[in-house]
Amino acid sequence: MPHKTTKLPASVKVATHTYNIEATDKAVMDDIGIYGDLNTDLRRIRIADELPEANHALDVVLHEIIHACYRAYHIEGEREEEYTVTNLATALAGVFKDNPELRKWIDKVCR
Repeated sequence: MPHKTTKLPASVKVATHTYNIEATDKAVMDDIGIYGDLNTDLRRIRIADELPEANHALDVVLHEIIHACYRAYHIEGEREEEYTVTNLATALAGVFKDNPELRKWIDKVCR
């Protein structure tokens, strides 16, 4: 059953950056072949307003947040896996700490 993503948190803080989160018309996202995207210049995360299921919405939101963490913490692709995982874990811990509305949304989606 399709999941509407209209109750997303309005924004998420990643390090020193605040990104607005927007539910975007699924047709717009389908046209470019993605479920979500991150624009660091505009400090914006867009998520398709309809996804196959709630768990998929969680996956897409976290995917875009990890992209934001990757850029905010300057994690380089050439680094070894342990370095990347360690830094992303620290980055996500900060994201969850700084964003109670995101935690509430995740809790709802995971029920």
